[in-house]
Amino acid sequence: MVSLPIPQGPQLIIQSVTGMHITPYGYSDSDVPAVVWRDAAATANKFSQWEFIPETGYGDRVVRIRNAAYNKDTGAWDRSLALIADVPEKGAAVLSRKSDSKSERQLWRLVSMDSAQADFVIRPFGADNLVVNTRQSYQQGNAVLQLEEVGPWTDQFWRWQTVYS
Repeated sequence: MVSLPIPQGPQLIIQSVTGMHITPYGYSDSDVPAVVWRDAAATANKFSQWEFIPETGYGDRVVRIRNAAYNKDTGAWDRSLALIADVPEKGAAVLSRKSDSKSERQLWRLVSMDSAQADFVIRPFGADNLVVNTRQSYQQGNAVLQLEEVGPWTDQFWRWQTVYS
């Protein structure tokens, strides 16, 4: 299976079927649900952008997904996508949560299911049968993200896009 290289720098993570991207609910610098929202790639702000930070020692394509609004000087907006549950399970919510370099609940594997497509699924580390999806396949703004079983459903597929100006 051929996979695109993981991009460096801020990216939108766009749900392939809807064109909406992952963002923290309400742009809050606290633990909040991760949701999807519609924004033009030219107007999306830093709070809607993410950086894929490779994690060594965990295998191929395992990353921490950190919010691009993180300010390294002040420590503000140090947020990453994370699970609430200690063990990944169907229905577990995906949050924008305080980054923790020691937490495996903030590790994700990016998997290309079809080498002919740019799309990928986002799997929680250690759970190959689960992927990030919108709750109950809800496809409108502010749809909360959670884990669902892997299937042929198009709303489980994502792609990255660099914000352009």
